[in-house]
Amino acid sequence: WVTWELVPISSSLRARGRTCSANYTFIPYMVTPHNKVYCCESSLMKGLTELMQPSFEMLLGPICMPLLDRFIQLLKVSQANSHQYFRETILNEIRKARELYTGMELSAELSRIQQRLDNVECLSVDVVINLLLTYRDIQDYESIVKLVETLEKLPTFDPMAHPHVKFHYAFALNR
Repeated sequence: WVTWELVPISSSLRARGRTCSANYTFIPYMVTPHNKVYCCESSLMKGLTELMQPSFEMLLGPICMPLLDRFIQLLKVSQANSHQYFRETILNEIRKARELYTGMELSAELSRIQQRLDNVECLSVDVVINLLLTYRDIQDYESIVKLVETLEKLPTFDPMAHPHVKFHYAFALNR
């Protein structure tokens, strides 16, 4: 989880001496005389708050970003990090399954892992190829065909655009 704290530029931020730690992001901001809210790096904002005049607000656009835009940027970054973490978790589960299981047990474990791939945005070519290679190693060609045909139905993932997927699918159909 990512936690944000809105911090008006003041001595409290200077006392903290930092803008970010592990899963905690400080978002320094200031309110202009026209009640618009901007955020940018705390070191830059310390000087800006002292210079703040109603006419100076026009110059903030290129230097600072509106607070709403900063929130949107942070949400996109944390969503991308979340998807990357999920993909890495799935890849690790596939590797562990290959180490711990063989034959039909491995096939059953891969099916369980596949059921966790409910979010298409978290699906990656690496995950698909690792699944295909593992199915190939245990000679479960039917599962390769099912996986690729399921992926073909998804509007956001074209398995035939990837040569490795295409090769393994053709290999499984030929068996």
